[in-house]
Amino acid sequence: MKQQKDVFMTLLTGLGAALGIITYFLCTFLFHKYETIGALSIFGLAMIFRVIGYFFDKMLAKK
Repeated sequence: MKQQKDVFMTLLTGLGAALGIITYFLCTFLFHKYETIGALSIFGLAMIFRVIGYFFDKMLAKK
């Protein structure tokens, strides 16, 4: 069960990072002003997805 949880958390973090990278490239190529926001979004989205996964895991553990 712990291994499944680790894989799930890693996938969510990777998904958030991938979305952040996509946002970064969109901001860089479409709106040249927002490179900093795009770079921060990579880490921000990865952490948001990780937190969502953490709370989702806690809710499943209670059942």
